Amino acid sequence: MNATPDSMGDPGRAYGGAGAGQGQRASEMNRFFADVEDLLKRVTHMNDADVARLRERVETSLSSARDTVTRGASRVRESADGMVETTDEYVRRKPWTVAGIAMVAGALIGAALLSSRR
Repeated sequence: MNATPDSMGDPGRAYGGAGAGQGQRASEMNRFFADVEDLLKRVTHMNDADVARLRERVETSLSSARDTVTRGASRVRESADGMVETTDEYVRRKPWTVAGIAMVAGALIGAALLSSRR
């Protein structure tokens, strides 16, 4: 389950679509940033000193928020990559242990489903 180069830019698709909600949130954040930038462009022609100060504060806050979101997404991506690598190494070192764990988990889930039908 390695991430493909095409999926690296979209955290929602990076590992087989497991984080589809993350991709949607990232898209919403990008739309928000674009909307704020559009709003700032529209008020650029206003010469009021208060509007100019407010515009500068919003631009600074927007830049800071974008940097924070980018750093957070990078940390999450790096953490997920590390977990995938660790899991892959473990499975390669101990395939029979993993198969046993999967079998026990499957038996427990099957038993739970059977008992809920009664």
